[in-house]
Amino acid sequence: MPHLVASSSFPPSFPAAHLHQLLEVSDREISAPKWVSPAEQKAKEEEARKQREASAGDANVERALNMMMGGTLAGVNAISKLEQVMTKPANLEVGENEELTEEQQQKLKEWEAQYKAFLAEQDAYAKSLEGEAKKLRSEIVEESKKFDDQLQELTDVKMRTEYKLIELELYKVKLIQAIAQEEDDILARQSLVLGLEELKYRHELAEKAVGEYLEEVQTFELRVDAVRQEGANLEKGLRKELQEHAADKETIDQAMKAFKKRGKLDDILQGFSADLIQRLDNLVAEARSQDEVVQEHVTQLENMQSELKRLEWAKTQIEESIAAAEEEMKKLLQRMAQAEYDLDLTVGMKQGQVEVEQSTFITDYSDAELVERSVMSMLNEAIKSRGGDKIAVLNEIKEFRKGIHLLQWDNQRLELQEEDCLQKTKDLQLLRVTKSLQRFIKGSSGESQTAKETSGLEKMIAYQSQIHQQRIEERSKAVEALDAQRGTTEQENAELDEDIFALESSVVERQRLCELQGSSAVGGGAAKANQKSALKMNLMVTHRRLLDLAKAQTREIELMREELVRLRARTFPSFAQLADNGRTMTGTFG
Repeated sequence: MPHLVASSSFPPSFPAAHLHQLLEVSDREISAPKWVSPAEQKAKEEEARKQREASAGDANVERALNMMMGGTLAGVNAISKLEQVMTKPANLEVGENEELTEEQQQKLKEWEAQYKAFLAEQDAYAKSLEGEAKKLRSEIVEESKKFDDQLQELTDVKMRTEYKLIELELYKVKLIQAIAQEEDDILARQSLVLGLEELKYRHELAEKAVGEYLEEVQTFELRVDAVRQEGANLEKGLRKELQEHAADKETIDQAMKAFKKRGKLDDILQGFSADLIQRLDNLVAEARSQDEVVQEHVTQLENMQSELKRLEWAKTQIEESIAAAEEEMKKLLQRMAQAEYDLDLTVGMKQGQVEVEQSTFITDYSDAELVERSVMSMLNEAIKSRGGDKIAVLNEIKEFRKGIHLLQWDNQRLELQEEDCLQKTKDLQLLRVTKSLQRFIKGSSGESQTAKETSGLEKMIAYQSQIHQQRIEERSKAVEALDAQRGTTEQENAELDEDIFALESSVVERQRLCELQGSSAVGGGAAKANQKSALKMNLMVTHRRLLDLAKAQTREIELMREELVRLRARTFPSFAQLADNGRTMTGTFG
């Protein structure tokens, strides 16, 4: 737990430089009203009196300025004419029951003339001010335009200057990069030269070591061959000993096989002298020791050959490193030679002339090519020429196809006209010539004929209205009949649902009875009852379907009759017998 340390310092929120304010009390810290001594009260009253006198003096000065100089130090003449006001004299004012004298009337006329002149002068002065204001506005606009143009020129100069500065900065950066690259290339060349010298020195050492070791390996191979030849001489000596002691061929072959396996020859050389057998056993022992020496020499030779291969591999690696370093040196020298003549330059071009795909941040122009304008112009001219030829060919094809389509359209139009003429001819041939049509053809006209036609049309309208009303009534009755039929059908369906429910209940009860009793007779009775119920249901469904079909066919026949009447009414007058009211409606058409 930290211990407490006594301190006489003040809180950090109260600086030490203001310690004397701790014992001072400000007015805002006292809530009670402050006591004012008589001397202080007298001083306050004296100060208020001086302020009143000063303000009264200012009011007097302002009043004198308004009375004598029109409220301005420049005088009344300095007030604008538009601000001046001409008031009517008080003696020319007339009350409700007063009249002006002749002298007052004369003065009033003079004042009115002066007032008109005053207004005219104000109007002229206002117009002159407006003209001057327009002139000043035009001058302001012109000066503003000049200022904007100069500002725009300065802005363009600034932009060009900044662009040039940025271009020079970029060129400077490129030069610095080229210098840094050249320094890096020089260091890399020095490093490669030193590396090549070291590699060549190592290659000489490796080549010398490989040659010396190769001589040692060849010498040791000769030694191994000599040791192997000594073993072969032992085998020849054994064969010679056997042949000298008159051994048969089979014995010699067996002895040679045993000698090659370095086995004992006692069993094979039975019957020979012990001295011979001892000499031959010594040959076998000597051959065994010779084999061990040969094996040791072969193992040592294999190790030496492995070491020789390792030295050759190291020499090959050094040669590959030298080749790679020489190739790298060649590329470096080529790059340095190219860098001496291939310098980076800044070229200003329009944005549309740069056809390199722009990246999000920095575009890489390392593989870009700068093409001369004349080359691009020549290519564009060639492209336009070929394109113009193709467009000309396409226009010819278009015109040719246009002619074909126009001929096809003319043929189709003529065919349609021919069909229309044939149809009109057929209509004229099948036209029913009535009396009215005959009179129209003969050209007879008059008021009587017009009256007859009007009367006939009115009767036709009345007849058609009556037929329309009858059809509406028929449709209403049909709707009512369908509503009634719908109600009857719904009632019948409800009854059938009840019958079905009762039959299903009966079937379920009979099935339960059959299951309980297990009687075949009862089962047969239930099956018969079910068959009767199904037959009755089928008869009812068939009867209902036949009734619906008959009603639908009756409705179709009525519609067909109405359509027949309508079609007849379109060609000639129809004298239909009205069935609903028993009246006969006849129409007379002139």
